[in-house]
Order: sequence, then structure tokens, then C-alpha cells
Amino acid sequence: MPKPLSPPSERPFLSFSEFLAALFSALNREGVRFCVLRNYEGFPAENLGNDVDFLIRPFELPRAMHALRSCAGVRIVGFTEAHSVASVFLEGTLAIPDGRSLQVDFFLNLSWKGLPYLPVDAVLSAAIPRRAGNLDFLVPSPVHEAITSLFASLLVGGWLKEKYFPQVQRTFASDRSEVIAALLPQFGLKPVTRLVDSMIDGDRQMILGCITPLRAALTRRKLLQNPVRGAFIIICHYVRVFVFRYSPKRVETVCILGLDASSKTMLIESLSPLLQASAKVVEPHPWQRL
Repeated sequence: MPKPLSPPSERPFLSFSEFLAALFSALNREGVRFCVLRNYEGFPAENLGNDVDFLIRPFELPRAMHALRSCAGVRIVGFTEAHSVASVFLEGTLAIPDGRSLQVDFFLNLSWKGLPYLPVDAVLSAAIPRRAGNLDFLVPSPVHEAITSLFASLLVGGWLKEKYFPQVQRTFASDRSEVIAALLPQFGLKPVTRLVDSMIDGDRQMILGCITPLRAALTRRKLLQNPVRGAFIIICHYVRVFVFRYSPKRVETVCILGLDASSKTMLIESLSPLLQASAKVVEPHPWQRL
């Protein structure tokens, strides 16, 4: 795995469109097959999300990192890697107005607790081309995009993200059979049909009620298919989560000294937006620390 830090950048910042053009070109040179998972509608000028989400095959992460490091004008200031996603934090390009950094996520699998709900190769194989300005790139098929947009919050987080609700509902209604076919091998017919029909009806309470049956069905099917491997994947997931959350190397604390309480509060409030995309979580400590 390459080192996460890069030499200091020579330019103060790249525009978002310049950064995307440089990164897409570098990924293609490295031979990385990728698609942009969501929030690409404003490309190349505007980033509609808080980060940029790519889906790649796990073994191509070193090449993706090499491509990212080769982009002139940006510098990697942070890196975290979990089972399903590698997050890179960049200085030198703008994520939001008045921002100073950008988060790029390389999703390595689409899973819950390490158990895949969509095969990466299937999503990449069905990806469709999209052109935005001078950029040519791949995006998921409408069915795969709807599933990943819904499951990123519903299955993984246990909540429903309203931002994607209208798009997911439209796709589930227009491509009902295709959605069911995509999810059927991982979950079985009953929980999938219940979710899809609840989504089409817009019944949010019923949709939330699908979370436990979906998780149970996914776990049961993976354990029945291969009990040893299924159990091993789940155990490894919890071990990684424990190490990630409780390792002291994952936490950095900045203590503001030498000012009165009022000035400290103002300084912290000014710093927080600037550091918004420099780490997974940026929050003030109750003891006036950031």
C-alpha cells in the first residue's frame, strides 16, 4: 500500500473541474475500472455531495492511490481504510465554497457487516457512460444507483436518507422487476418484494420496518451458502471496527490555548468549516478543544 502522504502542493488550489479532469485521466492511465456512484449531476463545475464517491475493485486500490498522488496541485493530508471504503482527504482543491479540502471515497465493496448486498463486478459491468463538459466517465445503471443510494443509509445505517428518496422511488416504480432481480440472490423474494413495494408506495414506516428482515435474510443466506466463510467475514468486520474506533492513532486533538473563552469559541467556529472535509469526523470537544 503506498504511503498516504504526498509532497507539498505547488499551487494554492485547483478548481473542482480541474481536479476531476486530472483524477479521471490519471485513473484511466493506471487502468483502474471505476464508476462515480452518485451526486455527479453537477459535474464538472459543481459537487452536489460532501465528497466524491468512486466504486473500484479492491485489488485496484493501490493503483487508484497512485493515480490520486500523481495529480499535480493537490496533497493528501489524511487517509483511512475500512473493509468497504478507503477515504482520502485532500488539500488543494475546493469541495465547497470557502472550503480548503475534499474527501474522496474509494468504495471497495457494497456490503453490510462485510456481507455484500451487490457484487462490485456486476455494478461495474453494467455501468453506463456519461459525459459532463469535457469529462467522460462511467456511472451505475439506474437500478444499481437506486439500490446503492438507498442501502447506504437504510441497510448500512438503519435510517432513510430523504435526499435520494424521490429518485429511488421513481426507479423502483419504473424498473420494479429489474430491482427485484438484482437483489434476489442476496436477500430472497419475500423481503425484497416487501421493500420494493413499500418504496413504490412511499410508506416510510414500512420501509424502515424492512431493515431487520433484510439484514437477517442477508446474514442467513451468506451463512447457509458458506458457514465458515460467512462467520469469518462477520468476525473480521467487528474486529476492524473495534480497531478503527479505539486505536489512538485514529484520533487527533487540537487544543486552543492562550485566549479567553469567548475568543476560543469564535476561533473554533471559524476553523470547523475549513476542516470539514479533512477527516471523517470534525467536532469540538466539550473542553474547548477541536
